[in-house]
Amino acid sequence: MVLPLLLSDPSTGLRYGDLGRTVLHFLHVVHSMERATSIFLEAVSYESRLDESDTPPTSSLSSFDAHVGDCACQTRAQMFWDLFSFYKKEENRSVLANAVAVLKSVKANTAKLLEEIELNRAKPRCPSLMTLVTHQAVWERIGFLSFLDLSHKDTEERGKPFQDDPESQCMFSFHFSYIYLSQICLAGSKKVSQSGHRHRDIVVDTEWMPSDIVFVSRLLTMCNMLSEFRFASIEAGPPARVKVRVDLPLMYERNAKELEYLNLSNKRRIDYHIQAHSKTNRQTEAMQIYVSRVTVDWVKKAAMKRNGSWTCFPDSFFATSNRKIECVAAYASFLIVREAWLKSRIPILMMIQHFCSHGGYRNLYCRILPNPADNMTTADYVALGQAQWFDIEVLTVDQIASAPWNRNPHTIIVGMSCQGTIEDFRLRLLESQQGLLPVQHRCRQADECALAIECINISHLVAHFFSQHEQFPFTLPGGEDEIERVGCALEHSLGAHAKSAFFMGRAGAEKFGTGRSTRLATIEHIFLEYPSVFANDMKRIGEKPQVLGCQLE
Repeated sequence: MVLPLLLSDPSTGLRYGDLGRTVLHFLHVVHSMERATSIFLEAVSYESRLDESDTPPTSSLSSFDAHVGDCACQTRAQMFWDLFSFYKKEENRSVLANAVAVLKSVKANTAKLLEEIELNRAKPRCPSLMTLVTHQAVWERIGFLSFLDLSHKDTEERGKPFQDDPESQCMFSFHFSYIYLSQICLAGSKKVSQSGHRHRDIVVDTEWMPSDIVFVSRLLTMCNMLSEFRFASIEAGPPARVKVRVDLPLMYERNAKELEYLNLSNKRRIDYHIQAHSKTNRQTEAMQIYVSRVTVDWVKKAAMKRNGSWTCFPDSFFATSNRKIECVAAYASFLIVREAWLKSRIPILMMIQHFCSHGGYRNLYCRILPNPADNMTTADYVALGQAQWFDIEVLTVDQIASAPWNRNPHTIIVGMSCQGTIEDFRLRLLESQQGLLPVQHRCRQADECALAIECINISHLVAHFFSQHEQFPFTLPGGEDEIERVGCALEHSLGAHAKSAFFMGRAGAEKFGTGRSTRLATIEHIFLEYPSVFANDMKRIGEKPQVLGCQLE
């Protein structure tokens, strides 16, 4: 089943016998929507809390660090910075709060409908249930159209508290809701194929629209669902690699327990557990496709609003996998993100997982502050970068936990370091998991690595990394050379110097000690989080190697 409310076509027909199963899925999804939107509301409110003694939230911005498989973690970290910047404003936070209130009401209505279905099970068909012949009919019944209406009301109207009153629920305007539904149905009629992969045909809009609370709630929900219950397995190979998967059945189990705790039913005990998990892989894939398309649209919009840098953003920067996941060339998206770091002075916190040559392990931390770059020229934009663009300070996790700036969101970069390559690092990680490395070993190599990091040109490190990184996470059709493709697109859009810098970055990465090399440090993952939350997580986990954000299996 395609996720109802999030990705389903409202015109999808329903059989009477499937009502209970479908409405149960509706309940799980609206619960997930309320949960994700509430987490984000708390996250954007945390920075402005006056009480500095507040314990950092356990679920915050990294709860939306989605596993998509499009090599775009650096892009989504910046997407969520933009989203955070928009919704941290008081008037926009009220829009989030109102959305949470509406979703709570929709959840209560959905639970009542599910209870009605259960009470009428094994009885003659109930007339009030017989009218629920499409998803849209259920949406109307549970009041979900009142949530869709939030997409079209102005900020002042959306900021008003939602009245949880049966009469007011009956009086909401259907005008904009039906426009919205007709747009989905029209998109669905154009896109849906007759193949066995209909879950890959996304029928909802994937345009980046941060001011649209319906879009934002949908994106938050899917990113949250693709972030929680991630599992990583390390394969020795060759080549050694880390495989990540999302376990949606575990999320459904968690939801069921939370729904049971809420006591939403009055007349009959409801079993909130979803029994059939056979198609959860399809649900995961559909969400990944959606998030990848939104990410691509963010890149297109971000590139074209930069003044004087991009003359165009060629289609050859984009590619679509056979699973319909859309991707942007890693180096092209990096240039956009790096400019945002510099122009918006976005602080960066880097944690490097370091193995010494004896197998000892330490976490190294440094804070990276961009210097003002308001006058970047096109030549600056395409260059590997200057040392003075960033200031670096090596820290301990305790210093991060007590720092006055730890309640400001940072881009978190997770790095890998060992004497060798990425494959060597992953083999060390596997050996550590198997208990084959010394538990406690301290030598000077970690200190030497920290000193080297503090002295390097960070601009060059990230540029070398993204230029040597695979540009697309799959083979291009016809075996096309991705490097030539990206190089030509850079030349077409930014000039010959951009192409030259790209090839120079690739050629110099291993000598620098990054890219495929981990001799100095290479990048494993990037996401957005508060340093206070991140430091608490690191203290809880302890100093041991890991695939951050995943449970090792």
